Amino acid sequence: MWDYVKIVQRKENCYFNNMEKFTKRIILLLAIALGFIGSVNGQTWTSTTTGGSWATAGNWTGGVPITGGNVIFLPAAGSTLTITNVPTVSLASITIGTSPTGTTGTVILQSAAGVTITLTSTTTPFRAFCNLTLGPSVSITAGAGALSATGTIAASRAFTVGANSFTWNSGGTLTCNGTMSNASGGTISFNYSGAQTLPANMTINGTLVLSSAAAGVKTWTSGISNTIGATGKLQIGGNGPATTAGIAPNYTAGASLEYTSSAAQTISTNEISLTSTAVNLIVSNTNTAGVS
Repeated sequence: MWDYVKIVQRKENCYFNNMEKFTKRIILLLAIALGFIGSVNGQTWTSTTTGGSWATAGNWTGGVPITGGNVIFLPAAGSTLTITNVPTVSLASITIGTSPTGTTGTVILQSAAGVTITLTSTTTPFRAFCNLTLGPSVSITAGAGALSATGTIAASRAFTVGANSFTWNSGGTLTCNGTMSNASGGTISFNYSGAQTLPANMTINGTLVLSSAAAGVKTWTSGISNTIGATGKLQIGGNGPATTAGIAPNYTAGASLEYTSSAAQTISTNEISLTSTAVNLIVSNTNTAGVS
């Protein structure tokens, strides 16, 4: 009789032990799955006022960003988040701030060695609603999708948008001391409400759009080289006279200059040098006064 009871107890103990192990495994798998989902769907810098090391898991919700992650920084108004130890990494997207709040906050990305953040989202790989400064060793490149910025963007190395679109709306300053470039089929647009200074060292193989809601001067920084490639086009448009000041970009044979404004335009030697050759001039003005 007692032997039978002992056998039953052993079976019950074995059953509960197996259930406990099974439950632990399920919990572990769920934790891994949730962690993976969190990493892919979005990892937010935990502080709105303090920076720190990118490599520290505790600085992120969901741990250090992994390949394909969506990274979010939410600096408080007037705060600066200095992020160190930024690695070379392929992310889906980076979002800085939220519209319309946080526009006075700043994120600074720094690294001791040359690194590149590659953004792969085909929808919105980059959104900056406040200010972003790329340290002297940090580059950002994006392949497809629409990038947008309303704050101040400062890049010491490369800001490459590839065959996609980058739209910067007046409200800050965009400076690139490295190379700002796009590929054939891509568009870089600057929408101004007044006089602005264009970033230095742009290489345009797609389209560069200078558009003003009112009369405004777009100033090419002197002493640098902005190049419109053979597949590239400089497009002057907007509602006001789209004049430029400074030096004309360097046109490669086959490049184009297009006027699309709704106001009368005057061709300026700041837009095309008198010595430029083999440049396609396109007039698409909706104003009857056209281009002179």
